[in-house]
Amino acid sequence: MTHKKGQAAMEFLMTYGWAILVVLIVIAALAYFGVLDPSNVLPDKCTFPISLTCDDFFVSATGELSSQS
Repeated sequence: MTHKKGQAAMEFLMTYGWAILVVLIVIAALAYFGVLDPSNVLPDKCTFPISLTCDDFFVSATGELSSQS
């Protein structure tokens, strides 16, 4: 009788384990083929306040706004 709990737990883990594995494989395939590439979704423009233009400033790798002078 004590093996029933173990069998139910193993069936639960196997069922949801396969489902999670399939979802991860689908996400990896979409990322590999470029469907999940953010550059496809985001526009090629910047939206700064009126006093700033895209030609005068850039954002560095650290996230700081710097001028190109």
